[in-house]
Amino acid sequence: MVYPAVPSIEDIISSQSVLSAPDASSRVVRVDEVFAVKFGGTTSSTEAATLEYLSKQSDIPVPKFYTSFSDPRTDTYFIVMQYIEGITLEEALPTLTTEEKHDLVMQIREILQDLRSLESPNYLGSVNHLPYEDGVFYDTETLHPISGPFPSEDEFYAAI
Repeated sequence: MVYPAVPSIEDIISSQSVLSAPDASSRVVRVDEVFAVKFGGTTSSTEAATLEYLSKQSDIPVPKFYTSFSDPRTDTYFIVMQYIEGITLEEALPTLTTEEKHDLVMQIREILQDLRSLESPNYLGSVNHLPYEDGVFYDTETLHPISGPFPSEDEFYAAI
């Protein structure tokens, strides 16, 4: 399959079509009619790897993953994915009937069941043997991360 050309950093930064909330930790913009690009803030390679994994290994509805990369000049991470036209759940929820809300809950239930049915790796950590990205996995005394991946539950519990 041939994908459209990935937008440049300049195209992404200059996009005026902002999709994220003004107070969001990361920025999401639309580029052309094809791409949604998330960058800055908490955007990470782990998030990109998770999106790519879910798109390839499950039927869970996620945007198509195109690529991800880091800008070494600014240390900003970018995730380039499919833009999907629609409205947010926050916008839709007040307009839904009780039956539609029930259907929505059932869809979310099915997605959670699909997530739980994915094969577990033989370690505790993020996708592709990456460490956890959470402040709880940081040793304030030695000032270094203790974020895994962990080969056993005992090592995981010892870290937290």
